[in-house]
Amino acid sequence: MILNPPSAWAVAKRDAPQIAEQLWTQGIPAGPRGRFVPFLPCFRGIWLFSKNKPAAKSLLTYLSQPSSIEAMVATSNGYDPRRSAA
Repeated sequence: MILNPPSAWAVAKRDAPQIAEQLWTQGIPAGPRGRFVPFLPCFRGIWLFSKNKPAAKSLLTYLSQPSSIEAMVATSNGYDPRRSAA
């Protein structure tokens, strides 16, 4: 079981397509205390001393739009390098 399956799939798709075709994902099973899904939160913010707050707010608004998020996920094939360094 891999807790970051998109990364494993993206690397297999790139390096071993025949293996990527056989991979699939499944939710983490529930145990006696419930289902616990690990995640890596990502927070964005603007410093109080930022020189161009309106532009920063505009960028954060743009990056938070569903179309922008969909484009980032599609471009990365779900791969998140921050989570594969472990």
